[in-house]
This record gives sequence, structure tokens and C-alpha cells, in this order.
Amino acid sequence: MADVFYGTFNPIPDDKVRIAIPAKFRDIVARSGDPTGLMITGWENALLAYTKPHWEKIVTRINSAPKSAELRRFIREFVGGAHECDFDSQGRVLIPPSLRKDTGIEAKKEIELLGVGDHIEIWSKERRMEDRALLQEDLKNKETAEKFNDYIS
Repeated sequence: MADVFYGTFNPIPDDKVRIAIPAKFRDIVARSGDPTGLMITGWENALLAYTKPHWEKIVTRINSAPKSAELRRFIREFVGGAHECDFDSQGRVLIPPSLRKDTGIEAKKEIELLGVGDHIEIWSKERRMEDRALLQEDLKNKETAEKFNDYIS
């Protein structure tokens, strides 16, 4: 299978809010061309973690777009709020306080790490449950449900 992040893991951050990244995810990062860690930023009540080469592509694409006021605000939040989070010797990344503040991610509280294709999402358990509830609401709309079925059939 191509290098695609998939699967769900439920690590518990330690006292310093370091998160153990599963070996299968670290293997994908290693094959990406820069095995040292991840670029992590906040979005929609969660954290998004990208390989460093993929992050560079995203930033290049963003920077080449015409700059509206809305896009400049997005860049400030998405790119300006990102952190380079390198793996320690045990395959963990430290989540900086500025990334934790809006996500509910805390020391000693279960989180969800989800591989979602080209990146990893990191959620507090509570926020992920809220997100799942939103999906259930989305699926009550027949048109939305059919659109999702088109992707998986």
C-alpha cells in the first residue's frame, strides 16, 4: 500500500504532554524524506500533523494563491500557528501549549490519533465524540449520505 496514514490509536499524553506516535506512522514519516518529526498545526478543534515535505507543499500552494483578506487571516492561523515537533528517542512528540489551548488536549487524558490519508489528526477524546455526533447529523441528510457513499463504493 502507498504511504497513507490510516487507523485510530488512543495514546495518553504524559505529564509533559508528549504523545507516542505509532510505529506505522513513524515509518511513513521516515520514508517521506525527512524522518525527524512532524509539522503540527491547529484546525477545527483538533491538531493536524503533516510530514515536513508535505507541509512544504501545502505552504507553497497557499503562498502561490491570490491573497484575499480571508486567506491572509487563514495563513496567520494555520501556518503562523504551526510548530515543528521532532521525535524524541522514544518516538514521541511534544505538543506545545499554544497548540493545546483550543483543542482540549491535556496531560494524562486519552486522545485519538487518526490517520486520515495524507496527514494525522490529533483529537481530545471529548472533541472527537462531538465530531462524531456531527457526522451522525450529517448522515441524516440523504444527499450528504449518498455523496459519501459515492466515495466508498
